[in-house]
Amino acid sequence: MKPLWLELENFGPYRQHAVDLTLFSKAGLFLIHGDTGAGKSTLLDAMSFALFGKGLGSRAQHEHLRNRAVGTDQRTSVTLTFSLRGESWTVFRSLEFERPSRRGGGTTKGPSEARLERVGGAAVASPSRVTEEVEALLGIGHHQFSRLMVLPQGEFRELLLAGAADREKLLERLFGTELFVQVEERLKARAKALDEDLKGQRARLSSLLEPAGAEDPAELALLAAEATARAEALGEEASQARARTDDAEATLQRVSGCARRNAERARWRAALAASVERAPSLERARQALALALRAEACAAALERSEAARGAEARCVEVARARSEALASAERALADGALAPEAERALEGESRSALEALLALERALEDLTVVAREEAAVASEEERLARLRRERDAVAARRTAAAAALASLEDALDPALAAREAEAAARAMELSRRVDDARRRESFRDELREAERGLLLEEQRRTLAQERLGEALARLERAVEAERGALAATLAGSLRAGLPCPVCGATEHPTPARPVEGGASAREEAERQVAERREQLGRSEVERAKAHGALEGLRRADPLGAGEDLETLQRAAEESVETLRQARAARAEAEARLRRRAAQAEALGALEQDLARRGDAIAHLEAELSRRSEGLARARARLPEERSAEAVAGRVSALRATEARCRQGLSRLREARSQAERALASAQASSEAAGEALAAARRSCAEAEREARAALAAQGLSAEDARALRLPEAERARLQAELDAFGREAQAARAHLAELGEDERFEPSEAVAAEALTSAREALGALHREAGSATERASRLRDLEARCRAAAEAYTTLEARWKTVKSVADLVDGKPDHKVRLSRYVLLEEFDQVVASASDRLEVMSDGRFRVRRRLVRSAGHEFDLVVEDAFGGAEERAVATLSGGEMFMASLALALGLSDVVQAHAGGIRLESLFVDEGFGSLDEEALDKAVGVLEALPEGDRMVGVVSHVGELRKRIPARLEVLRTEHGAETRPHIRMRTSAR
Repeated sequence: MKPLWLELENFGPYRQHAVDLTLFSKAGLFLIHGDTGAGKSTLLDAMSFALFGKGLGSRAQHEHLRNRAVGTDQRTSVTLTFSLRGESWTVFRSLEFERPSRRGGGTTKGPSEARLERVGGAAVASPSRVTEEVEALLGIGHHQFSRLMVLPQGEFRELLLAGAADREKLLERLFGTELFVQVEERLKARAKALDEDLKGQRARLSSLLEPAGAEDPAELALLAAEATARAEALGEEASQARARTDDAEATLQRVSGCARRNAERARWRAALAASVERAPSLERARQALALALRAEACAAALERSEAARGAEARCVEVARARSEALASAERALADGALAPEAERALEGESRSALEALLALERALEDLTVVAREEAAVASEEERLARLRRERDAVAARRTAAAAALASLEDALDPALAAREAEAAARAMELSRRVDDARRRESFRDELREAERGLLLEEQRRTLAQERLGEALARLERAVEAERGALAATLAGSLRAGLPCPVCGATEHPTPARPVEGGASAREEAERQVAERREQLGRSEVERAKAHGALEGLRRADPLGAGEDLETLQRAAEESVETLRQARAARAEAEARLRRRAAQAEALGALEQDLARRGDAIAHLEAELSRRSEGLARARARLPEERSAEAVAGRVSALRATEARCRQGLSRLREARSQAERALASAQASSEAAGEALAAARRSCAEAEREARAALAAQGLSAEDARALRLPEAERARLQAELDAFGREAQAARAHLAELGEDERFEPSEAVAAEALTSAREALGALHREAGSATERASRLRDLEARCRAAAEAYTTLEARWKTVKSVADLVDGKPDHKVRLSRYVLLEEFDQVVASASDRLEVMSDGRFRVRRRLVRSAGHEFDLVVEDAFGGAEERAVATLSGGEMFMASLALALGLSDVVQAHAGGIRLESLFVDEGFGSLDEEALDKAVGVLEALPEGDRMVGVVSHVGELRKRIPARLEVLRTEHGAETRPHIRMRTSAR
């Protein structure tokens, strides 16, 4: 990630300020300098806040980031544009602030905002999402950013001087080795849990055996078999008892059937006698039902006649009401307030008011246009003055840039390229010769390895041949044993006096005896012979391969004798060092040329900017002249009455008059329309009522004729028809009673004919029931005993299966516990190891940091100092650091004995080494920028020069390195500078870029 542009609003000491960092992207190393407290480190806080939502170190909290000189209603925000892998991104972030409430008085909280967008792409717009996306893009979080890209004030001095325990804790946090600690703890916990599970499984196995009274699963299996046999015997006895019970039940069913049929005959005889007694009363009910049905036939006609008379009376009332409504509607329409003359008067008054209103509105618009144009002309005049001031400032900057460009050197020594090419050719030639020597050594190792491989394969072939001979001997013995087994089988069928099926003899003095083995032993021996032959074949193939590889190597030795490898390596290292020095010299010269090109490019940009500003000023002057002429013409068109307030008052009065007239017209037209609609509706309703009355009278006459005809047909008067009617439920009851009587009598006769005479039976029903009860009780007792035995057998079999599964689970769990326990002991450094896994990994990472830091410190100290980890065996001191002083004969020194300047160089070397290793540890992330914050004040001139030289080497690969310091000497050594100034309007920055002179 490389920062390109930084905009700050009310952030720290900055009010409204933008910093163009693209000016330093090609310079590589640049200096951020200014007075103490001017706001140098605030620029790094702003980058951190934009990316992750918080500052660095003690300034991480939001209250330390806001500009205290502005009100709480002013927003604090940072916008950072940066490049990453060839793409440009912009991230914006602001703090929560108070703003005036939109409703009522007081203030409300303005929320914090964040937005991340790729230039020309989509955007993310919530603070948490922006932080997640930034971490995903960069591959690092805020903590790693503060250690990899920003080397903060004094913190690495504390790391250098910290005790071993504190240094270990810091390194654990930086490298994230807590993951390995978690692995150790989880393995311990897992081993302990498996041990507890193993104890629980052992207890469970014992608890399964205890209820059955068994000592082991074998005894439990024997008890289960005995219980199963007992349950099967009881089941057989229960089957016999079931047969006896079935016989008793059949006898009881036969006796009960005879008794039930005799009782049925007696019931039907009683029912037939009762039906004969009810016959007279049922005849009277039949006559009443017939008269009710005749009256019911006339009821419908009588009801229709009465309904028609009621409908006729209602239609008479409706026709009278509709006539009265028609007269009322005619009177309302004849009212004078709805006459056409009133409508025409209101229309004239409204038209007059509208014409006057339009004239006044045009005058008011002219007044507004003139006022707006006057304000625009004043604004353009102010803008013109500002552009002229900016043009003068750019012209001054162009003059300064041209003077600076004229002072830059522009020569690149051609001898540098020749020296670099010569050193590169020498290094390449020595590298080739070293590779040839290494290939010779490697070839000799391969040849010796191939000879050993051939010898090993020959030994394997000899062993395979011996094993094949043993397998063939076992096969011969197995065949003989099989023949003996067949003879013994035949001998077992021989009988004295009977002929042998093989030789025909009737006497068998020495029959063959049975032998062990037989066909199974022969098959096993044949399988082993096949396996041994296959092994011998594979051994022959491998021996042939080894022999061919050895012969190929012997034929492929094209190198022969050569130069000594160690001598060549020393010469190659010297040539590489010469090449590095040549490249460094050439790189420094090219950097000077690049800075000259950048300065020339900046001068060209200033000239283009000056030309653009001149064009803008000319265009703005012409526009201002045109607008002034138009304003004069507009003022000439204004009426004598120039007060916009007076015109607006007259406009409001006329608008009220016009609105009143319009509302009156609307109400009058609506009232007249309603009266006309009411008259038409009353006329239609009156006509419909007359037609309905005539239809009702016709329906009434027709209904009365139908009623008289129905009464005549039944021979009844209207009074008799109403008196003889019965409710529908009563009629249904009488009909159901008559139907039931007929069905009951018929059913009784039919059942008596079907059943015939009474039956005789033996034994009695009570004796049969008692015999069945006794049989069932005996069967129940056997069932209970058999069920108990079956349940016990099932329980024992279930216990046996569970015990067998528990024993298998115990064996599996024990093997798993042993494996986990051994791994847990290994990572915990027990019993033979001394270092835990997490500490071993951390020591490896720390050694890489120390090695990188030592290389940088050796360069900065001109070969005097190197730093290394003290190799001690006592626990707790593995992270101790010592310094080797070449001036003292490589004597070890404590880090605390270094002077202030030496301490700073060691701290800087440790910081840079830690940055390199943590960067690699974080997935090989490429960081394109680095900022070193303060600490150079303790260095003397020579040490300062070496420290700057180390920092100048960092920007390799287009890397940007910024140094934050107030030390004045650095301004001479670092040509690209960003100066931070304190002004009455807040902090501001000013870039200075010049080419490095050859004074050094």
